[in-house]
Amino acid sequence: MGVSHGEWGGLRTRPVGIEIKSESAGSTDDSQSGSRYAAAATGSKIGSWLAILGTFPSPPACPPGARAHMTAGRAADKPGEVEKTRSVCPYCGVGCSVDILTKGDEMVGVQPAMDGPANLGALCIKGQFAFDFVQHSDRLKTPMVRASDGALVEATWDEALDRAAEGFRKARDEHGRKSVYGIASGRAPHEAAYAMQKFIRVGFGTNYIDNCSRA
Repeated sequence: MGVSHGEWGGLRTRPVGIEIKSESAGSTDDSQSGSRYAAAATGSKIGSWLAILGTFPSPPACPPGARAHMTAGRAADKPGEVEKTRSVCPYCGVGCSVDILTKGDEMVGVQPAMDGPANLGALCIKGQFAFDFVQHSDRLKTPMVRASDGALVEATWDEALDRAAEGFRKARDEHGRKSVYGIASGRAPHEAAYAMQKFIRVGFGTNYIDNCSRA
């Protein structure tokens, strides 16, 4: 397999050559457990990565679904039946269709929807595996505000919104309207993104608005 210089994933690379060869003794059957592969590369950081990885067992690619099976296995001993609910991935704006797997009130897995019009069964690693935050113990369940001693304390939504509004007004009055910059969430729906840009453009009269997923 050869890789030439050019655009790769949006990044320009220098010329690089990669050679993959079998190290199994006297065998051409790559399916045998004793077959191993070695790779060498020169001219870019790929060589450093392969040097760290060294050799790896056959086949040289991760078997399809292996990671998914490991993730789903964590919920094997939990009581109840697995239920599947169709939804849309919350990360980028592609709108990939997903099937959310749950047991009771707990989310245990995500599968790409094979009939999804935007992804046709494909799903990036974030969309399929980055869901532990949903029920993580560190996730905030109530608003938090700074007390007089600087410590974060729980507050009601009215208290938190009043504190935020006070901070916006103070920044505008002391440093001018261009001191406020808005960054919308890549997980937010279109309606929330629209409200966010209206808040900055109409509320403060600036175009200082961006979103976290553009880069």
